[in-house]
Amino acid sequence: MKEIYRKLILLGLVIFIGVGTIYTYNAGNKQDEGYVKDYQSYQMALAQVQKNEFEQPKKELMELHHTYPDQANITWNLGLAYAIEGDMEKAALYYQKAVDQRPFIVQEPMFSLQFAQILFGVDDFETAKKYLEHCKTLAIPEEFVSSVDELLSHIETIK
Repeated sequence: MKEIYRKLILLGLVIFIGVGTIYTYNAGNKQDEGYVKDYQSYQMALAQVQKNEFEQPKKELMELHHTYPDQANITWNLGLAYAIEGDMEKAALYYQKAVDQRPFIVQEPMFSLQFAQILFGVDDFETAKKYLEHCKTLAIPEEFVSSVDELLSHIETIK
């Protein structure tokens, strides 16, 4: 009698593991499809921003920001869309959120330069100056060195 119970328990365990494996595989595939869809949406939004189309990409980036609230790249690009559109207050808010999410993002030269320009646009000259001085320590492309110097000189004349 004990032999039958052992076989039934073993059979039940094998069936349980088999069903669990199939379920996990299907759930993983469904999750992968969602991530691929979100990635494609993110790439399309970036392409539209580069084409100076802002309304639809802003909506898509906002949805992605709600789905992935801790992704600094999404937050950064959402701020960039607001900045290009001219809403510097919201742009500064999202850039600061990106810094809060991933403090190391300030080591990215373009991020620091863009954030400094946005802060300059909202009259936060002290913080903009700090970011611009930080930009000088980074390996920013040569074509942006003059922009950094110009903004620093503007800030000095304003003081």
